[in-house]
Formats: sequence, structure tokens, C-alpha cells
Amino acid sequence: MQSFSAVNGRASFNLDARNMQTAPSSCRLLFLVRTTAKNLSK
Repeated sequence: MQSFSAVNGRASFNLDARNMQTAPSSCRLLFLVRTTAKNLSK
């Protein structure tokens, strides 16, 4: 769970950085993070 927090934080950072360049990529990354979170919750 601790490793997931680190990955989630990194994904959020990438999301902010890419949001300035390409919105579609940000949405795609956000969806990927949500999907991963759901899989880990099971």
C-alpha cells in the first residue's frame, strides 16, 4: 500500500505537468490511476 501511495503521487505530478501540454493524455492517465486503484482495492 505504501508503494501505491508513491506511484499515485508520481502519477498526480505527471498529470499536472501534462495537463499544460495535452489534456487527452491527462484524462487517460487519470483513468489509468483510477483503474489501478480499483484493482488494488479488491
